[in-house]
Amino acid sequence: MIRSSKLSWISCSSSRKRKELATLERFLRALQDQGEKPKRVFFTSSTSAYAQQRGEWIDETSPANPRRPAGEILVLAERLLLASGFDTTIVRFGGIYGP
Repeated sequence: MIRSSKLSWISCSSSRKRKELATLERFLRALQDQGEKPKRVFFTSSTSAYAQQRGEWIDETSPANPRRPAGEILVLAERLLLASGFDTTIVRFGGIYGP
């Protein structure tokens, strides 16, 4: 975790999701307890939050209905951030592949 008066950041990478979700909860609680108010929280999520499995098109209006545990944890983290009262931006990156 990196923390300063101008920046608050926490990682929620693809490994150790449940532990990092608990860490995110503690981090948000600590910010609130200390009266910290970040200008904006950016969270990098994943398209695994969607139920898409057969290459169908998705966009920001597609329902977040993950079918795997990693996607479920990401959606829980997104909801936790959105309910935190902090201005939050969530970006769901897709896998990059090609020839």
